[in-house]
Amino acid sequence: MPSPRATPSWFRQLGARYASHWALKTFGIPLFITGFFAAYFYLLRHPVFEVTIIPATALDRLISFQPAALVPYVSLWLYV
Repeated sequence: MPSPRATPSWFRQLGARYASHWALKTFGIPLFITGFFAAYFYLLRHPVFEVTIIPATALDRLISFQPAALVPYVSLWLYV
């Protein structure tokens, strides 16, 4: 019966994952994010259609603004 192979440590697995497609990860992802935000901010300043203001719903009025909720919301942007 063949002996099972030892699983590499998480650190070695992480290194192997980084080594695969490293150029795409190093250059492609930042270029994509830069292009995305450039287009996003361009469209914010130059909208294609007339801006429509959406009225608040009953649910919007039911859930009030909580300043402490900004912490988890902003933490979602840390990876960017």
